Amino acid sequence: MKDDGTGFMKDFLISFKDELGPSAADITAEDRDTIREQRQRLIEAENQLQQAETLSSQREEEMQEVEDLRRKIEQTDAKIAAIQDEHGSNIESETELSRLKELKKNYQKDLENKKKRIGLAYKKSKNQRKRKRKRTSQG
Repeated sequence: MKDDGTGFMKDFLISFKDELGPSAADITAEDRDTIREQRQRLIEAENQLQQAETLSSQREEEMQEVEDLRRKIEQTDAKIAAIQDEHGSNIESETELSRLKELKKNYQKDLENKKKRIGLAYKKSKNQRKRKRKRTSQG
């Protein structure tokens, strides 16, 4: 090859460029880009997995709280039934009965609110998955 960049070798490479295929530098750059994209996808997948695990653990906690509230309602119902089974009406039992009924009402309200939060969290999670799938299919 001559100092000005011309010569047999350069002319040969230019004339057979299509037959020789892409250059090593082109392949390396393409591979680098592919590796970068794969790393980014891996990071996104790991983030999604972590979010899913977090949501799952939150949902388990919420479900446990729901079960605890149901158990408290049942226990309160049992106490109310025991007081009502006692014959005779005295002020102490009436006061206790009123307190227990109010307690049960509060537990039921908490239970309904918890169910709503679980439903909203599930809906939010579902919407996030839909948006992610949409972005993935567009990208």
